[in-house]
Amino acid sequence: MTPQELAWNLNTRRIGRTIHAYATTASTMELAHQLAAAGAPDGTVVVAESQSKGRGRLGRFWSSPKGKGIYLSILLRPELSIEQVPLLTLMAAVAAARAVERQTALNPQIKWPNDLLIEERKIAGILTELNAELNRVHYAVLGIGLNVNGKAADLPEGAASLAMASGAPVDRLAMARALLQEMDQLYDDCLKEGFAGVLEAWRGYPGTLGRHVRVTVQGRTIEGQAVELDAGGVLLVREDSGLVTPIAAGDVLVLR
Repeated sequence: MTPQELAWNLNTRRIGRTIHAYATTASTMELAHQLAAAGAPDGTVVVAESQSKGRGRLGRFWSSPKGKGIYLSILLRPELSIEQVPLLTLMAAVAAARAVERQTALNPQIKWPNDLLIEERKIAGILTELNAELNRVHYAVLGIGLNVNGKAADLPEGAASLAMASGAPVDRLAMARALLQEMDQLYDDCLKEGFAGVLEAWRGYPGTLGRHVRVTVQGRTIEGQAVELDAGGVLLVREDSGLVTPIAAGDVLVLR
């Protein structure tokens, strides 16, 4: 997809006003960081047809077969504290879920903090990186990988694509536009009104809350029921002992 195709009738306020598109690249995240250092504006989008070194959370590799998915990064320059940055991940997850609902008949779930699921299989992941010092955020980069038309052979075990889940090909360009539009609307709302609306919307996508989970945090394993998100997007887990433990970051496995 070209910048012109993606920008056509986009009608966004910030996100996608500047678009850089590539046939292939190592990582759209790396390019977004380079553009940020060069002064690129808030909402700049970097998109590629394929990535050779797509980045996932916790240093994992994100499979990016050519022309089968949406692989993009968005540069954001919000006035946020470092403590608020994790909320951007939740915002992106809600935007991706809404875009999937707009373009398909599927019902996505969100697994805290960054995975989009269809029937317990991962269809999208979100990565947030930031450039900051002390309590000042210079910029953040949101990376989104969405499996659109890939087949099982194209994807890691436990993953799926929208086409696999729906039984029919999905218009990748229309999906990318919908994703940017939903992201732009939520970002604008958050800048004006804060993140309370995002948190409320996030809770509406079952996938974590109310489920029994196992969380690995710095080598420690915590098991219990995911009961709530706090105002900062931190996951609250009630352990079997009754102790409620806040999880700001960690690897979550949904057990039941």
